[in-house]
Amino acid sequence: MATKEESECEQHFANNFSRLPSGEYSVRLPLKRTLSEKLSWNSLLKEQYSPFIKKFLDLNHMSLVSQELSSCCKYFLPHHSVLKEDSTTTTFRIVFDDSETTDTGYCLNDVLMAGPIIQPKWFHILIRFRTYPVALTADICKMYRCVRVTSPDSYFQCIQWRDSPQKDIEIFKLDTVRYGTKSALFQSVCAMHQLLMSVLQTAGILSRGNFKLRKWCSSHQEVLNGVAYEDREQYLKFNDGSDITKARGAVSDILAQSEI
Repeated sequence: MATKEESECEQHFANNFSRLPSGEYSVRLPLKRTLSEKLSWNSLLKEQYSPFIKKFLDLNHMSLVSQELSSCCKYFLPHHSVLKEDSTTTTFRIVFDDSETTDTGYCLNDVLMAGPIIQPKWFHILIRFRTYPVALTADICKMYRCVRVTSPDSYFQCIQWRDSPQKDIEIFKLDTVRYGTKSALFQSVCAMHQLLMSVLQTAGILSRGNFKLRKWCSSHQEVLNGVAYEDREQYLKFNDGSDITKARGAVSDILAQSEI
């Protein structure tokens, strides 16, 4: 089965070849579309892409780099859109590519340390699910972006963007930890651990560090009394009437009638 790129290349040939008077064929080079070109012909994509970028600015997760400071930029991140239809919160998102190599032959992730795994082991989490009569989970809203990146390191996270072809390209820098960087998981979890050292109430103390809990889920609905509907997990439905959700990426059965 042909890949999307292979199909587009075949279609490009069919749309652009010609026959010369000499009998020879003339073809157009099948250049990959730039993001700007994609947005210009795909209005639906632009309607999702532009507000996503604007939201980064509105949330103070990204800031404009002035022309005077543009020389401070150490690394530029390519970006593209991803459609994740099985997500219960964000089906459309923009991905920044940390694996793009520079003329030195290195990418950003090549020069970052990963850090140790400090969150509980997956096996221990599963055991706790089977040990107690009530299971309760929650998701931290935009967990990585809750942690700021100290300047001047934020200049390693620069992007180029313009809202339309009629505007000049501007430079922005991403000012928070991002999903995709080698060190993101360690830094985000470590920041939460630092916060938890001096406090006890989970939701309240996490909010002090700008970690907002959402997608609350439990095997017993009574536990969720008082939790706003928009902050609850939206379960995936199956034809047999059962509901499931995910915990750390693994599907956990939460049938209402089952016992843990």
